Amino acid sequence: MQQDDTPDSLLSLDLTSVQSLQRTEAMGNVVKALNESRLAGRRPNLVPALSEAFLRQGSDSRSVQLADALKVIGCQITEDDDEELETVPPRAFRKDYIERKGLAKMNNRITDGSRRFLEGLAWGLVVSEVSQHPQEAQIGGIPSVVQRVRGFLNIRLKEGGKWLPDLQVVNDVPIWALIYFLLRTGHLIEAVQYVQTGAISTAFQTLEPPFPAYLKAYATSPNRTLPRHLLDRLHVEFNQRVRYYTPNEDDPFKFALYKLIGRCDVQKRAMPPRVVATSEDYLWVQLFLAREEEDIGDIWGLSDIARGVVKAGRTAWDRTGQRPEGYFLVLVLVGEYERAVHFLLNHSPGEGIHFAIVLAWYGLLRISPSKTVFEDDLCMCATGEANHSESGTSWCGGVSHIQSCQSTCIVCQELHQDSCSNIL
Repeated sequence: MQQDDTPDSLLSLDLTSVQSLQRTEAMGNVVKALNESRLAGRRPNLVPALSEAFLRQGSDSRSVQLADALKVIGCQITEDDDEELETVPPRAFRKDYIERKGLAKMNNRITDGSRRFLEGLAWGLVVSEVSQHPQEAQIGGIPSVVQRVRGFLNIRLKEGGKWLPDLQVVNDVPIWALIYFLLRTGHLIEAVQYVQTGAISTAFQTLEPPFPAYLKAYATSPNRTLPRHLLDRLHVEFNQRVRYYTPNEDDPFKFALYKLIGRCDVQKRAMPPRVVATSEDYLWVQLFLAREEEDIGDIWGLSDIARGVVKAGRTAWDRTGQRPEGYFLVLVLVGEYERAVHFLLNHSPGEGIHFAIVLAWYGLLRISPSKTVFEDDLCMCATGEANHSESGTSWCGGVSHIQSCQSTCIVCQELHQDSCSNIL
């Protein structure tokens, strides 16, 4: 069918082409600035600069998700939200990630960073909904973290002005839901402080007397693990009173909190629908439960999460097939950097190459010139030839020779030539 060449359609095509060219130019300027910084002996402002380049032409969903993927990488390479990206040196994670000499530590870092990113997204949603629906939120004044979450619950968990019937309510507060959403938005310390307040502490003497001690011990543990005596006690309570959750009768957030804090029955990670309402909620639960080295519980970590994501495939995260950037973002969240770059190269070659630059700069992209490679390495390709790993997985099928050469040349210079003066 011939395309309609009306003035409106031609104008739309022209605008799209112009925006694409402007984005390409903006990304090129980021690489130019990177090279100039390297020659001058300065550390580049790589992640924020590329994020700005993505968002310069507008905040469409595609651009936002690409910028979010950069935010994820920023969270993964810093210890906390206050650490500046400029303090992270080039190839900082080469030994831990590329050479696999500290893989458990690196996986913990990726897990923690991705979880913090998802908690930041959730907190942004809470703040936005409360500000957009002040009458329903009913908080007023200058609200605290707890008050904002309470206002969010007023919007989300009430029907006809009444709390949903399966929620345990204390002093007109759905207590388990409030604690859960404090954790979900990254406010663990505020959750501990909340359960220690007078009226709430008294209420827990009737509800579940040991729970405040579990929460405090979890919050103060350096590896987010309960001591053996508390863990055993929590598991007994879970098996006796919480495990057999009945929808529409039992509080779903109480069930979730026991599962999360005690890592109860970690091989069965299903949560009630009200707890896991979005794909972001699902990933956050997985990341919250993940541990690389567990002395007193099941080992279930980042590689297990990534395996599940890859097994489910793109359609589980992009049902319409129209949002490749969404699946790319998920791959970055679970540390599947090589798969992510390979996937993006097939859909947006320019953006894929620039993400390869960012990951390579920090030592987060494995490249092998050999046909016999680790399954999660990104392979170099010869012209017209697909490369296969030992498991038989084709990593370069569908990526044109020019794309592959561009991306791998960039990466190889960064990974194998520490003294090189230019990337492109």
